[in-house]
Amino acid sequence: MGLRHLALFLHLTGVVFWVGGIVFIRACLASSALTGAQWARTLARFFPLAWVSIAFITLSGAFALLDTGHARAPLGWLLMAVTGSLMIAVFISLRLGPWRDLLAALAAGAPARARAEAALRNIGRYLDIVLALAALTATAATFGLGL
Repeated sequence: MGLRHLALFLHLTGVVFWVGGIVFIRACLASSALTGAQWARTLARFFPLAWVSIAFITLSGAFALLDTGHARAPLGWLLMAVTGSLMIAVFISLRLGPWRDLLAALAAGAPARARAEAALRNIGRYLDIVLALAALTATAATFGLGL
């Protein structure tokens, strides 16, 4: 097994944990009756896993591009790098915006309940955008190889 295989393993493992975690949150937990505080605890446990996964994806993707060379890389890889970078940017924006809003609203207590609910809706929207970009990224990664 060479470094290319290790990089591919880390890349796919990162994608499975990050995107799979988002799918679980949106498909399974979104319809549950979690309180704002329970959502905050759940997301606080998910974020470290997501950041490690993003690091695996970024580092392994960069390795593959550098090892192959941008000029020789399939167009699908370059498209995947663009859409994947957008996913990361949206996820960072979620962490710096709605996540902070949720924590601030929860710290303010009952009077800020509406703000907490709005922050949770915004978090859901950001996660939906990440999932839509993930679908584009998967399309680029597979069908883009034929371009």
